[in-house]
Amino acid sequence: MKSIALNPGRRKLSFAITIFLILISLLAVRPLFACERIVAIGDSITRGDIFFAGPGGRNTIQGGWAARLGARLDQEFPKQYEVLNMGINGDNALGVLNRLESDLISKRPDIIIIAVGTNDVYGSSASAPPSITVESYGAAMAQIFDKIKGKMPDTPVFVMGLSIPLKKYLDQTRFKFSFSSYTQEIFDSQFNAYNAVLKDLTESRGYYYLDIASIFSTISKESGRPGSEEFYADGVHPNDAGYEAISKYIYRALRAGR
Repeated sequence: MKSIALNPGRRKLSFAITIFLILISLLAVRPLFACERIVAIGDSITRGDIFFAGPGGRNTIQGGWAARLGARLDQEFPKQYEVLNMGINGDNALGVLNRLESDLISKRPDIIIIAVGTNDVYGSSASAPPSITVESYGAAMAQIFDKIKGKMPDTPVFVMGLSIPLKKYLDQTRFKFSFSSYTQEIFDSQFNAYNAVLKDLTESRGYYYLDIASIFSTISKESGRPGSEEFYADGVHPNDAGYEAISKYIYRALRAGR
């Protein structure tokens, strides 16, 4: 009696059929990248707590854009991707740099999303000394990028630009005393300067820059609703509409690979 296991011709045919079926299954799901784990690291806008509220409402899904991104991925690619949210309230660039090994590199991510800088502009942080100037912010971000490049040279990195605070809402929240002398023009100028530095650094490392600041204004113009009030909870943190817009934008960027 012939043994199938010892028949070279049949073994080759069986192996070829197996490989063919595997390739077909992979093409059917069209994954973003050949990976499983996405790590998002940043500040309170990344963490996405539900207790930030203001005249624009609140975010009602814990985890903000990261949770929504995870849900969207799981809907299209069930159980193929996990999103780890390593956002910390009050964090800044130096804080992220200090915990890069423990909260990012040790997680062995296949895709990295970095979103930090708002507290650097404000010059205040609960977890590390503030960067204070755009130059020191750029220096800290450069160290973050270079450390990632050295440890994980082939890992795709998406860097979120900073959303610009809405002065109109800040004046109606607990932030009004901290920024009473600010105008919307000052916020625009400061955050545009930081974003310009961040964009240059990101692209110089071959990473993907996500222009978050343009999302709300673009959607508002397309819908015929001027301004970005509908996307903010308290003038800094997004509400449900804001986080939904951000998560959709990041999802499209991941699918496009840019």
